[in-house]
Amino acid sequence: MLAKADQRVIEGGTFQLTPDELETVSKFARGGAHQKHLLAWLPQSVEDRVTQDSQRTARIIEEYQHYTEPDWPTLIFATSVEHAQTLAALLNLQGITARSVSGTTDPAVRRRVVDGFRRGEITALINYGVFREGFDAPKTRCIIVARPVYSPNLYFQMIGRGLRGPKNGGNERCLILNVSDTIDNFGQGLAFTDLNWLWDRM
Repeated sequence: MLAKADQRVIEGGTFQLTPDELETVSKFARGGAHQKHLLAWLPQSVEDRVTQDSQRTARIIEEYQHYTEPDWPTLIFATSVEHAQTLAALLNLQGITARSVSGTTDPAVRRRVVDGFRRGEITALINYGVFREGFDAPKTRCIIVARPVYSPNLYFQMIGRGLRGPKNGGNERCLILNVSDTIDNFGQGLAFTDLNWLWDRM
């Protein structure tokens, strides 16, 4: 029912939270361990700095081209709207048909882009803030998690877009590329780092 997952890690960047960002994070931690676990994303100001790391972005493009075949339908979860647009532009410059969508994209435009991805007219679909659930493109052959994700539940929703399996109209295998960022003083590990049991079983 499910595709086999091949997992590779892309080196991300190293960042630190400012005192104000630490204060924002601490508000979620004051309710105890359970509430802290609900902090799925970094503060937007940190994600903006992640977006602006040009070396990180270049590595994502390089590793994508290294690990995939040119015709693999690929779904990328970007760190911001700007990041999604930048990745799409860079991939197009490399001759890979890519489009970006986000919550700000006109719904009619988003539908056309998604339909083009499903038909194979678009190879790489880069999104920000959408497609975690309620999105079906079973032929997706590669998932790139290019934003820091700390909630296992959200992470499973994201990679689940590529794990449909042959009996669900999908592929035998799906490549998961995880971008590994280091946030020195955040105090939480990226969701994929706790899933060695999953990768080992796959």
